[in-house]
Amino acid sequence: MQVIIYLILILMIVRMFLMNKRTKKSKKLIDVVNSVGDKEEFFENVKQFEEEMKDDAEFLNKGRVIHLWGMAFHEAYTDFDDLLSLIDVEAMIRKDKNGIVDISENEDAFFYLYLGIPNILEKNGMHAYREKLKQKMDTYSDVLGKHLVKVLGDAIDSFYEKEGDRGLSFYEEVLAGDYGEYTYSKSLIGLYKSIANAHAAVIYKETGASEKYQESVPMLENFAKSGIGERWLQQLGLQIEKPEEEEVFDVEEGEKEEK
Repeated sequence: MQVIIYLILILMIVRMFLMNKRTKKSKKLIDVVNSVGDKEEFFENVKQFEEEMKDDAEFLNKGRVIHLWGMAFHEAYTDFDDLLSLIDVEAMIRKDKNGIVDISENEDAFFYLYLGIPNILEKNGMHAYREKLKQKMDTYSDVLGKHLVKVLGDAIDSFYEKEGDRGLSFYEEVLAGDYGEYTYSKSLIGLYKSIANAHAAVIYKETGASEKYQESVPMLENFAKSGIGERWLQQLGLQIEKPEEEEVFDVEEGEKEEK
Protein backbone atom coordinates (compact mmCIF):
# COMPACT_ATOMS: atom_id res chain seq x y z
CA MET A 1 0.00 0.00 0.00
CA GLN A 2 2.82 2.38 0.90
CA VAL A 3 4.51 1.65 -2.43
CA ILE A 4 1.35 2.68 -4.30
CA ILE A 5 1.12 5.91 -2.28
CA TYR A 6 4.75 6.71 -3.06
CA LEU A 7 4.20 6.04 -6.76
CA ILE A 8 1.16 8.33 -6.81
CA LEU A 9 3.15 11.03 -5.00
CA ILE A 10 6.01 10.75 -7.51
CA LEU A 11 3.55 10.94 -10.39
CA MET A 12 1.98 14.09 -8.92
CA ILE A 13 5.40 15.71 -8.49
CA VAL A 14 6.34 14.91 -12.09
CA ARG A 15 3.05 16.36 -13.36
CA MET A 16 3.51 19.53 -11.32
CA PHE A 17 7.04 19.89 -12.71
CA LEU A 18 5.85 19.47 -16.29
CA MET A 19 2.96 21.90 -15.76
CA ASN A 20 5.35 24.48 -14.34
CA LYS A 21 7.64 24.15 -17.38
CA ARG A 22 4.65 24.52 -19.70
CA THR A 23 3.41 27.59 -17.83
CA LYS A 24 6.82 29.26 -18.20
CA LYS A 25 6.87 28.57 -21.94
CA SER A 26 3.34 29.91 -22.32
CA LYS A 27 4.31 33.07 -20.43
CA LYS A 28 7.26 33.61 -22.77
CA LEU A 29 4.97 33.26 -25.78
CA ILE A 30 2.47 35.75 -24.32
CA ASP A 31 5.36 38.19 -23.87
CA VAL A 32 6.16 37.77 -27.57
CA VAL A 33 2.53 38.48 -28.51
CA ASN A 34 2.48 41.55 -26.28
CA SER A 35 5.50 43.00 -28.08
CA VAL A 36 3.75 43.03 -31.49
CA GLY A 37 3.27 46.81 -31.38
CA ASP A 38 7.00 47.29 -31.98
CA LYS A 39 7.84 45.60 -35.28
CA GLU A 40 11.59 45.25 -34.73
CA GLU A 41 11.21 44.07 -31.13
CA PHE A 42 8.50 41.58 -32.06
CA PHE A 43 10.48 39.84 -34.79
CA GLU A 44 13.57 39.72 -32.60
CA ASN A 45 11.54 38.22 -29.74
CA VAL A 46 9.72 35.63 -31.82
CA LYS A 47 12.94 34.43 -33.48
CA GLN A 48 14.56 34.11 -30.07
CA PHE A 49 11.54 32.16 -28.80
CA GLU A 50 11.74 29.76 -31.76
CA GLU A 51 15.44 29.22 -31.12
CA GLU A 52 14.78 28.44 -27.45
CA MET A 53 11.99 26.00 -28.38
CA LYS A 54 13.83 24.17 -31.17
CA ASP A 55 13.72 20.94 -29.13
CA ASP A 56 10.03 21.31 -28.26
CA ALA A 57 7.99 20.73 -31.44
CA GLU A 58 4.72 21.82 -29.83
CA PHE A 59 5.88 25.24 -28.62
CA LEU A 60 8.17 25.75 -31.60
CA ASN A 61 5.16 25.54 -33.88
CA LYS A 62 3.03 27.71 -31.60
CA GLY A 63 5.80 30.27 -31.94
CA ARG A 64 5.75 29.89 -35.72
CA VAL A 65 2.00 30.54 -35.75
CA ILE A 66 2.52 33.76 -33.77
CA HIS A 67 5.38 34.63 -36.13
CA LEU A 68 3.02 34.21 -39.10
CA TRP A 69 0.42 36.38 -37.35
CA GLY A 70 3.06 39.05 -36.78
CA MET A 71 4.00 39.00 -40.47
CA ALA A 72 0.36 39.63 -41.39
CA PHE A 73 -0.01 42.25 -38.66
CA HIS A 74 3.01 44.21 -39.92
CA GLU A 75 2.38 43.40 -43.60
CA ALA A 76 5.85 41.83 -43.84
CA TYR A 77 5.15 39.06 -46.34
CA THR A 78 8.62 38.34 -47.76
CA ASP A 79 8.99 34.95 -46.01
CA PHE A 80 5.30 34.25 -45.46
CA ASP A 81 5.16 31.21 -47.78
CA ASP A 82 8.30 29.68 -46.30
CA LEU A 83 7.10 30.06 -42.72
CA LEU A 84 3.63 28.75 -43.56
CA SER A 85 5.18 25.60 -45.03
CA LEU A 86 7.29 25.09 -41.89
CA ILE A 87 4.32 25.08 -39.50
CA ASP A 88 3.65 21.52 -38.35
CA VAL A 89 -0.01 21.57 -37.36
CA GLU A 90 0.08 17.97 -36.11
CA ALA A 91 2.64 18.94 -33.47
CA MET A 92 -0.15 20.95 -31.80
CA ILE A 93 -2.73 18.15 -31.96
CA ARG A 94 -2.99 15.40 -29.38
CA LYS A 95 -4.80 12.07 -29.64
CA ASP A 96 -5.60 9.75 -26.77
CA LYS A 97 -5.39 5.96 -26.97
CA ASN A 98 -8.90 5.88 -28.44
CA GLY A 99 -7.95 8.28 -31.21
CA ILE A 100 -9.94 11.20 -29.78
CA VAL A 101 -8.46 14.50 -30.94
CA ASP A 102 -7.60 17.11 -28.32
CA ILE A 103 -6.42 20.65 -29.12
CA SER A 104 -7.50 22.20 -25.82
CA GLU A 105 -3.99 23.21 -24.73
CA ASN A 106 -3.23 24.75 -28.13
CA GLU A 107 -6.61 26.12 -29.19
CA ASP A 108 -5.18 29.62 -29.04
CA ALA A 109 -2.85 28.69 -31.92
CA PHE A 110 -5.79 27.32 -33.91
CA PHE A 111 -7.67 30.56 -33.26
CA TYR A 112 -4.91 32.40 -35.10
CA LEU A 113 -4.77 29.85 -37.92
CA TYR A 114 -8.53 29.67 -38.55
CA LEU A 115 -9.68 33.15 -37.53
CA GLY A 116 -7.09 35.72 -36.47
CA ILE A 117 -4.60 35.54 -39.35
CA PRO A 118 -7.25 35.18 -42.09
CA ASN A 119 -9.02 38.27 -40.71
CA ILE A 120 -5.86 40.37 -41.01
CA LEU A 121 -5.04 38.99 -44.46
CA GLU A 122 -8.54 39.86 -45.67
CA LYS A 123 -8.22 43.34 -44.16
CA ASN A 124 -4.92 43.84 -46.00
CA GLY A 125 -6.33 42.57 -49.29
CA MET A 126 -3.99 39.56 -49.26
CA HIS A 127 -6.57 37.10 -50.58
CA ALA A 128 -3.97 34.79 -52.14
CA TYR A 129 -2.20 34.30 -48.81
CA ARG A 130 -5.50 33.71 -47.04
CA GLU A 131 -6.32 31.03 -49.61
CA LYS A 132 -2.91 29.38 -49.11
CA LEU A 133 -3.48 29.25 -45.35
CA LYS A 134 -6.97 27.85 -45.92
CA GLN A 135 -5.61 25.14 -48.21
CA LYS A 136 -3.10 24.09 -45.56
CA MET A 137 -5.76 23.92 -42.84
CA ASP A 138 -8.22 22.11 -45.13
CA THR A 139 -5.93 19.08 -44.98
CA TYR A 140 -6.96 18.73 -41.32
CA SER A 141 -10.71 19.06 -41.93
CA ASP A 142 -11.46 15.45 -41.05
CA VAL A 143 -9.31 15.52 -37.92
CA LEU A 144 -10.63 18.84 -36.61
CA GLY A 145 -14.16 18.75 -38.03
CA LYS A 146 -15.79 18.62 -34.60
CA HIS A 147 -13.95 21.62 -33.20
CA LEU A 148 -15.86 24.90 -33.07
CA VAL A 149 -12.88 27.04 -34.04
CA LYS A 150 -12.55 25.13 -37.31
CA VAL A 151 -16.26 25.21 -38.18
CA LEU A 152 -16.51 28.92 -37.35
CA GLY A 153 -13.47 29.48 -39.54
CA ASP A 154 -15.25 27.72 -42.41
CA ALA A 155 -18.33 29.90 -41.95
CA ILE A 156 -16.24 33.06 -42.02
CA ASP A 157 -14.45 31.88 -45.16
CA SER A 158 -17.88 31.75 -46.80
CA PHE A 159 -18.43 35.31 -45.54
CA TYR A 160 -15.25 36.52 -47.22
CA GLU A 161 -16.03 34.62 -50.42
CA LYS A 162 -19.70 35.72 -50.41
CA GLU A 163 -20.87 32.10 -50.70
CA GLY A 164 -24.37 30.90 -49.76
CA ASP A 165 -25.78 32.77 -46.76
CA ARG A 166 -22.20 33.83 -45.88
CA GLY A 167 -22.35 31.72 -42.72
CA LEU A 168 -25.30 33.58 -41.20
CA SER A 169 -27.26 30.49 -40.16
CA PHE A 170 -24.23 29.14 -38.31
CA TYR A 171 -23.50 32.47 -36.60
CA GLU A 172 -27.09 32.51 -35.36
CA GLU A 173 -26.75 28.95 -34.05
CA VAL A 174 -23.62 29.92 -32.13
CA LEU A 175 -25.32 33.01 -30.70
CA ALA A 176 -28.31 30.89 -29.66
CA GLY A 177 -25.97 28.50 -27.82
CA ASP A 178 -26.62 25.69 -30.27
CA TYR A 179 -23.05 24.40 -30.54
CA GLY A 180 -23.14 21.45 -28.14
CA GLU A 181 -21.97 19.00 -30.81
CA TYR A 182 -18.64 20.80 -31.11
CA THR A 183 -15.58 20.83 -28.89
CA TYR A 184 -14.31 24.22 -27.74
CA SER A 185 -12.37 26.00 -25.03
CA LYS A 186 -14.66 27.58 -22.45
CA SER A 187 -12.21 30.47 -22.13
CA LEU A 188 -12.61 31.27 -25.84
CA ILE A 189 -16.36 30.79 -26.35
CA GLY A 190 -17.08 34.46 -25.57
CA LEU A 191 -14.62 35.51 -28.27
CA TYR A 192 -16.14 33.08 -30.77
CA LYS A 193 -19.61 34.46 -30.06
CA SER A 194 -18.40 38.05 -30.45
CA ILE A 195 -16.86 37.21 -33.82
CA ALA A 196 -20.01 35.39 -34.98
CA ASN A 197 -22.14 38.34 -33.84
CA ALA A 198 -19.93 40.82 -35.71
CA HIS A 199 -20.22 38.95 -39.01
CA ALA A 200 -23.96 38.47 -38.53
CA ALA A 201 -24.30 42.22 -37.85
CA VAL A 202 -22.67 43.06 -41.19
CA ILE A 203 -25.17 40.85 -42.99
CA TYR A 204 -28.11 42.31 -41.04
CA LYS A 205 -26.95 45.80 -41.94
CA GLU A 206 -26.50 44.98 -45.62
CA THR A 207 -29.88 43.26 -45.90
CA GLY A 208 -31.82 45.89 -43.99
CA ALA A 209 -32.65 43.64 -41.03
CA SER A 210 -32.55 46.66 -38.72
CA GLU A 211 -34.21 45.01 -35.73
CA LYS A 212 -31.73 42.13 -35.69
CA TYR A 213 -28.86 44.56 -36.19
CA GLN A 214 -29.95 46.59 -33.16
CA GLU A 215 -30.06 43.39 -31.13
CA SER A 216 -26.44 42.76 -32.08
CA VAL A 217 -25.20 46.21 -31.01
CA PRO A 218 -24.64 45.59 -27.26
CA MET A 219 -22.31 42.69 -28.03
CA LEU A 220 -20.58 44.75 -30.71
CA GLU A 221 -19.99 47.53 -28.18
CA ASN A 222 -18.49 45.06 -25.73
CA PHE A 223 -16.29 43.55 -28.45
CA ALA A 224 -15.05 47.02 -29.44
CA LYS A 225 -13.57 47.49 -25.96
CA SER A 226 -10.73 45.07 -26.72
CA GLY A 227 -7.85 45.55 -29.13
CA ILE A 228 -8.75 42.48 -31.15
CA GLY A 229 -12.42 43.50 -31.26
CA GLU A 230 -11.65 47.05 -32.31
CA ARG A 231 -9.45 45.83 -35.19
CA TRP A 232 -11.94 43.13 -36.19
CA LEU A 233 -14.84 45.57 -36.42
CA GLN A 234 -12.72 48.03 -38.39
CA GLN A 235 -11.93 45.29 -40.90
CA LEU A 236 -15.65 44.62 -41.26
CA GLY A 237 -16.42 48.32 -41.67
CA LEU A 238 -18.53 48.48 -38.51
CA GLN A 239 -18.19 51.80 -36.71
CA ILE A 240 -19.05 51.23 -33.06
CA GLU A 241 -18.56 53.87 -30.39
CA LYS A 242 -16.77 52.33 -27.45
CA PRO A 243 -18.40 52.99 -24.07
CA GLU A 244 -15.95 54.43 -21.55
CA GLU A 245 -14.29 51.74 -19.48
CA GLU A 246 -11.55 52.10 -16.90
CA GLU A 247 -9.82 48.83 -17.64
CA VAL A 248 -10.29 46.19 -20.33
CA PHE A 249 -8.78 42.75 -20.74
CA ASP A 250 -7.53 42.19 -24.28
CA VAL A 251 -8.15 38.55 -25.23
CA GLU A 252 -5.61 38.57 -28.04
CA GLU A 253 -2.78 40.44 -26.37
CA GLY A 254 -3.23 38.98 -22.90
CA GLU A 255 -2.83 42.26 -21.15
CA LYS A 256 -4.83 44.99 -19.46
CA GLU A 257 -5.12 48.25 -21.29
CA GLU A 258 -6.03 51.59 -19.82
CA LYS A 259 -8.96 53.13 -21.62
